[in-house]
Amino acid sequence: FPNARYHVLKEHYRYALRPDEVEANSFSAVFLKRLDQIHWLENWSFDWMRFQVFQGHTRGMVVPEIRDREGKIYFASDLLPMEAFLDPEVYCGYDLDSELQMREKRDFLGRIKAGSRIILYHDPLKDSVFYS
Repeated sequence: FPNARYHVLKEHYRYALRPDEVEANSFSAVFLKRLDQIHWLENWSFDWMRFQVFQGHTRGMVVPEIRDREGKIYFASDLLPMEAFLDPEVYCGYDLDSELQMREKRDFLGRIKAGSRIILYHDPLKDSVFYS
């Protein structure tokens, strides 16, 4: 994708260059170092989208929130990778800090409105759910 723009949180970029040993294989620092131009999410200034940052699963993980006429759509990434993770007590063995991850998830779920669409990145059966 020669015209692609890469939008990255500075904190997550720095972490990707020197990740925790547990998730070092999840980052391609060589790829990140070779990008000609990175656009920093810290400079984002659009009304139709905002993002939240979480620390429990991985450092500086971004969850974008997109606003449209029908409501909000969340790209929940590894905060809620599959439908089963909508249960606040379900966590992943790959979380860097499972206790923090569960607190962040409870807080996130407590703030979003019913009817919001959540995109699921890793669910083999569903690509998204409407939160109720």
